Amino acid sequence: ALQNLEDTERFDMYLQKARAEFPGDVAFINIELQKYLDAEDYESALSILETAIEKNPDNALYYYVQGYIYQTNVNDGDKALESYANAVEVDQNNFDSWFMSGVVWYDRGKATLDEMNQLGISSADQKKYDKLKVVKDDYFKKSLPFFEKAYGLNDSDAETIKALWEVYRQTGDYENTKKMKEKMDAMTSTE
Repeated sequence: ALQNLEDTERFDMYLQKARAEFPGDVAFINIELQKYLDAEDYESALSILETAIEKNPDNALYYYVQGYIYQTNVNDGDKALESYANAVEVDQNNFDSWFMSGVVWYDRGKATLDEMNQLGISSADQKKYDKLKVVKDDYFKKSLPFFEKAYGLNDSDAETIKALWEVYRQTGDYENTKKMKEKMDAMTSTE
């Protein structure tokens, strides 16, 4: 009620007292976590997530949120991948963690592709292009098992289908590219 009334000072005071008195209470941990997320205080959110994970190591959502913060707000793909791996270790059917793991690798591949597209036609640029192409292909290939697992969990998710279409295209798997394109077309024709 205090939070809804925007009496944040009193709300924070009561929340601190509650967290001190009941440090392992999941409800209070969740309230504090949401407060930090709403305030875009990601450092504090990551800190409370460490506590939440310590108290509830079998909660895949905490690992997912941790990974998402690392990926989208802290720009640390490696830590995000680690968190997502923890989430799927707890819950093999955690679609979001599988998908977002693929996105980490996909984004790296896309950034490398963008770098390739900035190169000129000089001999030095062509050599750099060839080296970057190997890196790009590797990133896209690394994204593939994650997207395929997500697709296996939800074969009607438009973002997953689009990601697979692009990854198959980038890795030269034209048969699967065509299948994903047909799925995309079928989805847009029914909208």
